[in-house]
Amino acid sequence: VQSVAFNSAGTSVLSSSLDGSLNRWDTRTGECLKTFKPAEPERNEQVLGGAIAPGDARILSVHYTFARLWDAAAGKPMKFIKDPQTMYYSAAISPDGAFGVLANHSTVQLCDLETGEITKTLTGLSSSLSGLSFNGDGSRLAAVDYSHVIVWDIASGEERRKIEPRNNPAGIAFRPDGSQIAVSGHGGALVFDAATGRPVTELKGHYNKVPAVAFNAAGTRLATGGDAMVVIRDTTTWEKLHTVELAGAVTSLAFSPDDRQLAIGGAGFGSNGEVLLIATDSAE
Repeated sequence: VQSVAFNSAGTSVLSSSLDGSLNRWDTRTGECLKTFKPAEPERNEQVLGGAIAPGDARILSVHYTFARLWDAAAGKPMKFIKDPQTMYYSAAISPDGAFGVLANHSTVQLCDLETGEITKTLTGLSSSLSGLSFNGDGSRLAAVDYSHVIVWDIASGEERRKIEPRNNPAGIAFRPDGSQIAVSGHGGALVFDAATGRPVTELKGHYNKVPAVAFNAAGTRLATGGDAMVVIRDTTTWEKLHTVELAGAVTSLAFSPDDRQLAIGGAGFGSNGEVLLIATDSAE
């Protein structure tokens, strides 16, 4: 599983996988509600990322050489997005559902969720993007490549901040209030002040690459995941609250909107694009 994302009600979670599966799961029963498959698959259907719009009307998925916009209720593709010179790596949808975001080699494209049309391109990164994250009100977007973090103002498209984490960055998470940015990398994560770009703290506790990082909706917890382990921390003291050991590698994390569940995507602890859900109060 490459990515996990809750719907705005917290009743389902979307997972994307390199085996080509794009699944929607019931968070109460664990049942697979829908598997999204096109009638005529492309040669490479590996799904690197997926996002579901508020209200559950649209889903955006990326597949290396193309992206798809889906009718979430019908489970059918609406638009096929392809640029011969672009490789897509990550997808997101703005918190208000106004537009989608596609990350490629070194740019970020904003797209209309009805037509699939590219409406704006954000530049400034130098290598393949590995993560995207909005602040809570959607006014800022942060992206990370293998050496930099850039924060853009969505309204103007202008770059507001560039940060060099120097921890072999892999994942990124904006604190919902917009005050901080967490960047996961080798051995843990670095937290930066979003306004100044200055370091706030360094969080250790992992041994290898940490591709996944996520704040909860209240901004009171931060989860990091990698090397068969997830660590949940208090964001006031930065102390560890829970450590969850797993049977396989972690690639993605997402808190539910009510902060009661944490969705974990990865390899080795599920099959066919399955997702692990844990209760955040007990981390079980």
